[in-house]
Amino acid sequence: MEALNRTLGIPTYWSPGQTGFVRPMSAGEFVVAGLAGLVLVPPAEETLFRGYALPVLRARLGPAAGLVAHNALFALYHAAVGPGLTVYIFFWSFAPALLFLRLRSVLPGLAMHVLNNAFVDLLLPALLAPPGR
Repeated sequence: MEALNRTLGIPTYWSPGQTGFVRPMSAGEFVVAGLAGLVLVPPAEETLFRGYALPVLRARLGPAAGLVAHNALFALYHAAVGPGLTVYIFFWSFAPALLFLRLRSVLPGLAMHVLNNAFVDLLLPALLAPPGR
């Protein structure tokens, strides 16, 4: 990923100068990031991708190809954040997808999604923020 970053100039999620994704620096920004990343986005994405797209893709493409196509679609939906996070999301999305298929509910994946977003959107930015911010 770092070679791709240097060669093509494509930023990764963890690039220090990356802009355009969740980088809360103030208390207000943390509140907005928390509401969006923990309350609004996970239910919408889980309903759309696991509740609707996954069953449709598996029915049309078969179990394995449908699962991979679902993960690729979910990762590409997040591609604007850079290739590093897109690859992470592709592999991460196997877990909530398999939970949905096993338990026939979006709720376990929703809980996982909320915990992931808390880590990626709030905890990591707080831990990786430059000193003095």
